[in-house]
Amino acid sequence: LAGSTLTFTLDPGTGGFQATLGLSGGGQLRASRQTAGATRLELTDVRLDWLAALVGGLPEGWTVSGQANGQLTVDADQAVLALGIREAGFSDAAGMHAAEGVRFELAGRLDGLSRGSGPWQFDASWIHGEAFWNPVLVAPGWSISARGRLDARQVVVDALSASGPGLARMRFSGTLDRACTRPVDGDVRIDGADLAELVPRFVLPLVVPAHAERWKVAGTAQRYGRLSFLSEAIAFGWSCVAGPPTRAKPVRLITASTRGLPPR
Repeated sequence: LAGSTLTFTLDPGTGGFQATLGLSGGGQLRASRQTAGATRLELTDVRLDWLAALVGGLPEGWTVSGQANGQLTVDADQAVLALGIREAGFSDAAGMHAAEGVRFELAGRLDGLSRGSGPWQFDASWIHGEAFWNPVLVAPGWSISARGRLDARQVVVDALSASGPGLARMRFSGTLDRACTRPVDGDVRIDGADLAELVPRFVLPLVVPAHAERWKVAGTAQRYGRLSFLSEAIAFGWSCVAGPPTRAKPVRLITASTRGLPPR
């Protein structure tokens, strides 16, 4: 915070206040509370490396760059977030995890804070910039939109829709545990999955990194079911581990997608 400037004003009659922190490296943080009781935090061109240091720093050897703009408004019963990240990048010391020129936007809302339960919504878009997370290179163009409800024990997803390069649309509805680490149940529908785009980008670098260039993938996929598509994806991965295809012994999609699955 060296070199930063702070201004603060307070209205004793209403309890409203405004505090503005001008950062020495550029950017501004502003916190305020209106007479209605809502508290707002605003970020204007705040550097991501400064935010990383504020919350505890990065792992050794990691760097981050870029700016954040947005606001968070919280009152007794509601929280609303809008955040934009631009010209963002990160890298570890070995360069095995890196990104540059990333532009990302997200917005969210949660109602019922005083009750600990209520409706929520979330929208996010990855607009620009690539990211490499060894061994997968992810391109921009992904978006997700979700709506649901939160209660004391679980997160209900009424509707989630996602799309991106090679995926026309994925839809999900179901229930997760409160920590969002385990699906309790759900329905998934995948429309227009371009295997020539998705499999070389996400599957082959993980399961056959030494032979990915020897694979030729084509076709599209659709799926509807109660999370059973995960079993097929795992089975496909295991079939790939057996080795790259050859002319004498090709691995076809119909074989790969059913091998190892329990009988129906």
